[in-house]
Amino acid sequence: MRSKLKTTLLILLSLLVLCAFSSDALAAKKKKKKVGGTRRSKAVAYMRAMATIEWTPSSEISYWQPNGVHNFKVGNTYHGLPYTQYGRETTLQDFKGFLKKNDQKKSVYNGPTGRYQYRGSDCSSSVSMAWKQVDPEFPICSTGAMFPERNQRIVKAGDYDVTSGNDTKKIVADNGKDRMFAAYGKMRPGDAVLMRRGSGHVRLVVKVLPKKQEVVTIEQCGKGPNSEGKFTTWRVDKHYSYEELFNTGYIPISLKAFHAPKKKK
Repeated sequence: MRSKLKTTLLILLSLLVLCAFSSDALAAKKKKKKVGGTRRSKAVAYMRAMATIEWTPSSEISYWQPNGVHNFKVGNTYHGLPYTQYGRETTLQDFKGFLKKNDQKKSVYNGPTGRYQYRGSDCSSSVSMAWKQVDPEFPICSTGAMFPERNQRIVKAGDYDVTSGNDTKKIVADNGKDRMFAAYGKMRPGDAVLMRRGSGHVRLVVKVLPKKQEVVTIEQCGKGPNSEGKFTTWRVDKHYSYEELFNTGYIPISLKAFHAPKKKK
């Protein structure tokens, strides 16, 4: 009888210890997830929404570059805000305001259609607007204004030196492959990779795959409205290897607000 009671008590004690450990582990996991997690996912979600919203023009829109090839045609369904370097500060909400449902329940764009007037975004304004969802004071930047430490709202993702001037190709070369690969591996969703050599480009990071040495991004790439077999000027969930990023001169950057402690309500 005593032996059975002793065994039962030991089992109950073990269960209590296991429950306590599980509760602590779950609390720690939740706490870890909250540090920047919601803010980062918010930026990625906004970028994805900008890149995938469907629309069709009410009349032909002349592409911002006067080549005539990439005009937005009536009858085509496009995915994502159109690329432009003129009306580039269009928010997702603003763009939705120009859409009206037709009889086929398609969202028809009824905004300005001129080459210099139609509404859309470019690579840097898109990333800026995604980051603006987390930091409302973040300005709509060009790539030249997105260097870490020079822009007070942007920091480096990872450990590398940025004192080599305004040429990111030179920055990565001066730091070397090992150091830059390590920095790429430190990125998290919502961060970005920046290239600048006179002109530039920036991509928002969706996820990092350290074992494969790959980065998955969303970017407004300006390839014209028929990119990769789809009517879009975006690349969504595009994989880039660390090697590709290094060879093309991309540096990893992050929004400073991602790293700030969450304010208590």
